[in-house]
Amino acid sequence: MRKIITCILLFCSLAACSRADLEVTYYNVGKADAIQMVTSGGHRIILDTGTNKEGKELARSLQEAGVTTIDLLILSHYDKDHVGGADHFLERFDIGTVLGPDYEEDSKQMDQLRESLEKKKERMFIIEAGQSLDAEIDGIEIHIEAPEKERYTEDNDYSLVTWIKDGEVMYLFTGDAEEARTDEILKKNLACEVIKMPHHGRIHANSQALIEKSNPQIAVITDSEEEPGNEVLISFMEDRGIKVFCTKDGDIRVVSDGKNVKAEQ
Repeated sequence: MRKIITCILLFCSLAACSRADLEVTYYNVGKADAIQMVTSGGHRIILDTGTNKEGKELARSLQEAGVTTIDLLILSHYDKDHVGGADHFLERFDIGTVLGPDYEEDSKQMDQLRESLEKKKERMFIIEAGQSLDAEIDGIEIHIEAPEKERYTEDNDYSLVTWIKDGEVMYLFTGDAEEARTDEILKKNLACEVIKMPHHGRIHANSQALIEKSNPQIAVITDSEEEPGNEVLISFMEDRGIKVFCTKDGDIRVVSDGKNVKAEQ
């Protein structure tokens, strides 16, 4: 863990640490996660990279738009719909730090990721069970927590959970947390303005408790036309006055200025 903290602190020392606006884009990449955060200082965080096909296209589009550097790449867990495009990001961009959870996954996508890391002479810093990491980029505070246990029945429960704080505005990213991981999350302070709902909007026994405790203004579901978010879950949130956005309907752009937050699609 000491090596991770050292790497992040070195990275943060290169950034101007004053509070800045934040723009978060949740990309329409099917039933998969690919999220970009950009500070007003131009620093970029990528949280998950979608599938191989969609991730490759997203990386190409960002490169064509002039992006050359990704300051921080967070892989919430190693399912193919979260890491499938990671090798393409490594090939196209200079990446400051790559973070992931502590478990093994044998898959074609992970083999491609490992090969790309070796080719670029990069390493992925692992956040072990029970550990957390804190950093700051342009005044944007980042807090990442690993799961509590070393072993789970479901791979989704190895998901890293990330909090991004822009002044008074809190964003919560829950990976694909299922019931066991969500039970752990529910022990934390979850109050937020924006939540990325876990597991592509599927409903679990503790989904209602998660919504009630986080009490967001905006909820984002990373779903697809073929596998849309659960209608009961969406209705429950809308009845509470939460604005629900689904990536199946297009990219979602959320902007905050440290006090206020707005979303558009």
